[in-house]
Amino acid sequence: MSRQLAANLICAVIGVVLLVLAVTGCTPGQGPAGTVTDRDKRALTVRTADGTETHFTVSKKTARSCPTGSAYPACADNPSWSRR
Repeated sequence: MSRQLAANLICAVIGVVLLVLAVTGCTPGQGPAGTVTDRDKRALTVRTADGTETHFTVSKKTARSCPTGSAYPACADNPSWSRR
């Protein structure tokens, strides 16, 4: 195998790895279903039916769409929640 081909192959592999990391590592997680008890610019705190509170990172759009008292994840799919 020529050096140029090997270098191109290594660059392609590195590119794919970086792309996978960017897509999976930077995507905000989804938390459990429940009632939003607190929020900030990029995170929500949700109380589940059993009373457990979970704090997790979400997209800015989701944080804006889910005010305190709203039902998560329904509020994330329904931007009209933020107009209440």
